[in-house]
Amino acid sequence: MNFRQLQESDYFSVISVIDSWWDGRHMADMLPKLFFQHFQDTSFVVEENGQLVAFLVGFVSQTDADEAYIHFVGVHPGYRRHELARRLYDRFFTVVQDKGCRRVRCVTSPVNKGSILFHTRMGFRMEAGNGEVDGVPVFTDHDGAGHSRVRFVRNLWPDSAIGPTTDLATNTAHTALLVIDVQVGMFAPHNPVFQGENLLQEVRTLISRARQAGAPIFYIRHDGGDESDLAYGSPAWHLHSDLARTAADIVVDKRTPDSFFETPLHSLLQQRGIRNLVMCGIQTEVCVDTTCRRAFSLGYRVTLASDAHSTWSRGEWSAQQIISHHNDVLRWFADVSSVESIEWKVVS
Repeated sequence: MNFRQLQESDYFSVISVIDSWWDGRHMADMLPKLFFQHFQDTSFVVEENGQLVAFLVGFVSQTDADEAYIHFVGVHPGYRRHELARRLYDRFFTVVQDKGCRRVRCVTSPVNKGSILFHTRMGFRMEAGNGEVDGVPVFTDHDGAGHSRVRFVRNLWPDSAIGPTTDLATNTAHTALLVIDVQVGMFAPHNPVFQGENLLQEVRTLISRARQAGAPIFYIRHDGGDESDLAYGSPAWHLHSDLARTAADIVVDKRTPDSFFETPLHSLLQQRGIRNLVMCGIQTEVCVDTTCRRAFSLGYRVTLASDAHSTWSRGEWSAQQIISHHNDVLRWFADVSSVESIEWKVVS
């Protein structure tokens, strides 16, 4: 796939396919040529073998220099499982953030459930609006009489809260850190987890910052059963000593990759009013992946520390390839950010 900035010459390529990509709906009038002439540095196309397969048209607001707006995104019907829209959004976020923007806005129709789900997964929140359609908040007559719209906003630079978007929480009183399966057995000399020392360092950084901010810390500990290297009570089963757990931290034992399945984790989080989770630990494609997806389905806002989870090489895949792949895939369920970029607001 070739990602590049939009050019004026792309106008006719886009206009010639846009209606067919929208099942025959007349959409071409929404993209006059001026977008291709004046917003090239914040708009992009994707090509494969010279064929247009996706595009995004966006711009920095001329009214509010802190804001950017995504006007139109299109993906060829045959490429809609390639996550091209997400990759275009990520590219747009990076470009406008470098230009000093703090927020990105966009709108969609309340009947477009797919678009609403996509934007929610991308870290946008729906603005309150002045009406409601099928349980979705809308701004009535936003684009003329009878044309209500859902308005989205995503914050890029946090003023408070945690993670890459400021709407995760008002403060860390509603956020917890989950450290998954960082146990002695994962660092066995004969088969240590990939880049174990670096992993411990990044996890310790998260723990330290969460502790300073007053956020609760949950340690998840896996019991693999009597025949497992992680058998309950065995030396390998214990949490790694480098984690420096305190009496105030909570330990939750589990027996499956899902940290919520048949454990008290969800009720413990709910008792403390936790709505947002920062996750790190082991094993990337098993317990980290499963817990991340389950937390999303339970309604938590999840931030995955991209450089604070690890695994082992498997088959033709190296450990690093597995980690990179899951950082990409899990963007559907979490805000994936480096440890350094995750910011904690101290609760006063």
